[in-house]
Amino acid sequence: NECERSISFNSVGFIDINNNTIYKGILEILYSNNVVLSDNCMMGTDTNILIHILNSNTIIIINNNLTSNYTHIFVQGTRKVQINNNSFLNRGGIKIEGSSEEDIHYNIFYFLNTSCYAPKSVWDKNGIGNYWKEMDLPDEDGDGISDVVVNIPGGGVDNYPLVPRILLDVIPQTKEGTTGEIIAVDLLSIPSKYN
Repeated sequence: NECERSISFNSVGFIDINNNTIYKGILEILYSNNVVLSDNCMMGTDTNILIHILNSNTIIIINNNLTSNYTHIFVQGTRKVQINNNSFLNRGGIKIEGSSEEDIHYNIFYFLNTSCYAPKSVWDKNGIGNYWKEMDLPDEDGDGISDVVVNIPGGGVDNYPLVPRILLDVIPQTKEGTTGEIIAVDLLSIPSKYN
């Protein structure tokens, strides 16, 4: 499905929005519960928010590609927000105000963390944070997790930012059998070992 208009839901009990392409519009979720936004592609302009969530409960935003130079996701007065495995392209980010129980991890941010503002949000879970593409984060032990934290404006912290590195087994063929060695390869996306 493709759309060039804004879409608004007000006081809805269950919403499942998936596999859509939305151009230059805004998706508004107002006073609603049990919302799932998955596998969507949303492209905005320099002046519009892509997803605006106001006074809602239990929101899951997962596996989306979001492109905008303005705020990608703006959440206000909402409880239980899960934002995972999304790609945030261009300069936009996540802004969260007056909300609680946010879970923001395993996302790819293609910009510096200054575009995000979520003071009380959890930016990592079970030792997995987010990938911050423009930041050159150290990973001395090669485990795919940065050796330093990423501070989010407003007081949030990503304690386990991801580093684009994965170990691969390479097994060259020989006449006597096979031998193997481990090599490291830098990737442009989150390593699959964190799925």
